[in-house]
Amino acid sequence: MPCSSGWWPQWWRRFGRPLLTAALLLAGALSLACGGSDTPTAPSPPVQPPPVADVHAIGQLSFVDCTLTACRFQGTIINGGPNCARDVRGITRILDAKGVELESQQWTIPNTMRQAEQVLYAGCCFTVAALNASGSTYRTEVFSTPLRCE
Repeated sequence: MPCSSGWWPQWWRRFGRPLLTAALLLAGALSLACGGSDTPTAPSPPVQPPPVADVHAIGQLSFVDCTLTACRFQGTIINGGPNCARDVRGITRILDAKGVELESQQWTIPNTMRQAEQVLYAGCCFTVAALNASGSTYRTEVFSTPLRCE
């Protein structure tokens, strides 16, 4: 059948136009859903990694102002991390020769610590009996909240 017989124009009117219309509508919907806007958007700011601080005890623990029954203690901590630290607090434990805790004391530092800053911490009191226990040692754990230095 030649094109002049009318089957092509009839087919196009019956099937082609609705298919073309549906295809155009679908393409338009997809371009809107996929951000097909010509309006440029601002780039997202780079994601900042969370701040990191590394506050830990250094050196030896000293026992000062001893009485017959108890001694105050003091030591040094340092912030070895790249950021500042706040809410610095710790616990110092006296351990026996087997590593079993004999006593523990908590302490806090009220100020923000900057990078590479060393601070003296102190607390009260350990009993002389715990300090004189055979093979006793100590361990200091430090906790802090890191924040970006300004």
